[in-house]
Amino acid sequence: MNARIVAALIAAGLIAAGCGSDGNAEAPPEARADATVVAQNFAFDPSTIELEPGASATIELDNRDEATHSFTIEALDVDVEAEAGKAVTAQVPAPDEAVQFFCRFHPEQMRGEITIAGAAGGGGGDENESGSRDGGGAGYDY
Repeated sequence: MNARIVAALIAAGLIAAGCGSDGNAEAPPEARADATVVAQNFAFDPSTIELEPGASATIELDNRDEATHSFTIEALDVDVEAEAGKAVTAQVPAPDEAVQFFCRFHPEQMRGEITIAGAAGGGGGDENESGSRDGGGAGYDY
């Protein structure tokens, strides 16, 4: 593995490690070209990865469980598996639209989505002057 890939994976891991939840609405994922997905407690973290439009990506699956897990994207013909305590990488071709990923061993528990930065369809409203997001309540009956 060359030094640029290692540096990118380390940076992605640090970004993922620094992202926590304070109980408020989840912040949108940061767009990237590469990412690390941790499999732990039969869940993926993060479960949403936002990729740069038109860019393929290297996704590392870091399996911290005691069971084998896979990172599978049927729509893109991607399927790698990591034994307990191991990590593997998957080359993900640039998707044209959001795609689902899952563990083929535990598909009901372990699911996620790859989205495209700037693509229509997502969104939680507009950011207001204070920096908070205002969903506007569209589509909800109060």
